[in-house]
Amino acid sequence: MSKSSNKTISKRNTALLLIAILLPILIVLSSCSSNDSGETESAPQAPSASTTRITLPKSRYTELPAPSVTTTRTTLPDDFSFSITWGIYGESSYDSRSGELVKTKNATTPSDYITKLILTENQKLTIYKLLTEDIDLSLYPAYYDPFNAPNTDIFIASDPSQTIRLSFTANGHTRSVGCVNIAVAGMEECYEKKGEDLLKVALSISELLMDTEEWKTLPEYEFFYD
Repeated sequence: MSKSSNKTISKRNTALLLIAILLPILIVLSSCSSNDSGETESAPQAPSASTTRITLPKSRYTELPAPSVTTTRTTLPDDFSFSITWGIYGESSYDSRSGELVKTKNATTPSDYITKLILTENQKLTIYKLLTEDIDLSLYPAYYDPFNAPNTDIFIASDPSQTIRLSFTANGHTRSVGCVNIAVAGMEECYEKKGEDLLKVALSISELLMDTEEWKTLPEYEFFYD
């Protein structure tokens, strides 16, 4: 074989060797280039939440308006006046027309136990309500004993006794009742509720009068009953 033929074979072998070396490198580079140019996978997205609107059925019941409250205010009549007598033998008294307040008649000098008391409008209104709302004096006889029913076989009495008189005028009408020389006893001894109501009203009025400064400035009782 000639020298030129050997050189040709040597060059061919060198070329094949280079191809064998470079081909894997080209394949790797081609693969990387393909991955870089491709689209990247996006992360999975959570499914979008859906909102369902529910319409509740209308109530079958119709709302009623709140009931109106009507309040009546008690008005004191222009001609209102009253008088009361109470205590042992009826020795304490008051008359709103004259304003005379008597603590007791049983004294060496009775005039020392008399004073003048002018009630306020609120005090008179309180007493007017007691005489017209807590009791009805038109239902009582002129003389009344709350402890002893008519024609009773059992008679309740005490010594000393007490006397209660109540009278008032309003709107041109006058009502009065007298409990003269009745027993000094508790309200539970009354034979009917009407008698108990009368004693409660008389007690409330007398307590209002005795709670005034005019009453408190009068001297202490001179004599006492056993």
